Amino acid sequence: MIDFNVTPKNLLLGVLQASENRAIPISVLTQLGELFGFSSNVMRVNVTRMLSSNTLEKDERGYYRFLKQENLVSQIVDAWHLGEERRTSWDNSWFMCLLPDKRKITEGKAAHRAFSYMGFQRSSETLWVRPNNLHINKNQCINNLRQLGVDQASQLFIVTDAEPNVIDQWRHELWPTKTLQTNYKQLLRTLQQSQQKLKNMSLDKAVAESFLTGSKVVNTLAIDPLLPEEMMEPTHREQLTQAMVEYDVIGKKIWWDKFLELEFVEPLTPSHLNFLD
Repeated sequence: MIDFNVTPKNLLLGVLQASENRAIPISVLTQLGELFGFSSNVMRVNVTRMLSSNTLEKDERGYYRFLKQENLVSQIVDAWHLGEERRTSWDNSWFMCLLPDKRKITEGKAAHRAFSYMGFQRSSETLWVRPNNLHINKNQCINNLRQLGVDQASQLFIVTDAEPNVIDQWRHELWPTKTLQTNYKQLLRTLQQSQQKLKNMSLDKAVAESFLTGSKVVNTLAIDPLLPEEMMEPTHREQLTQAMVEYDVIGKKIWWDKFLELEFVEPLTPSHLNFLD
């Protein structure tokens, strides 16, 4: 289960990226930060840092806008709502990524993170695999891995005839399917409980609750390995996705109401960009 911790940076990223090309005044950003316990000064410091890193730009009115960037991680996170449409029927073939024979690379934090985002698991020191059941082809898959931090010398293969004992290991030992199923059920209960609590919360508390709970679920669904039905029954994952779609509608209304209260006439809902922090 993904542990989501809201920070000034990922809150700013979520709000400003979701605003697309609309600029937001610093007064609105600082008031939103206060709902999560971040002082006006802390929010301003983070805005300044993001200006320095060319993540944001400022206009003459003191309004801030996200500088549009093609970020693969944000695209992965935003695709959660596609649910099972992200995968296709499985022909029992596998993506197999071979890394250079360098221990420092195979143990690198960036590579591990990249493979986790794409649902790969490690089979040996230099070999990572996943079922070839995503709606992406071989070139897209290796390009994504390299963009996410896998060594540029890595090679991707589609394997259809590995030894039976190797295939058996890949199918039954690499992914923690029981843990995944338990997480889906726990998160579904969390969503249902949160949805009930939102009915009796003040607007300010509901803003924070919907963002924190929604982000925890979205970031879990975003990097789910999307294992095929032949390896794991998908019902609990499907139920969680559908529940999150419904929860997202409620969350949007809460955030829209808050933006209107802040007299920001173009309401929006923040993206759940934990992985960009």
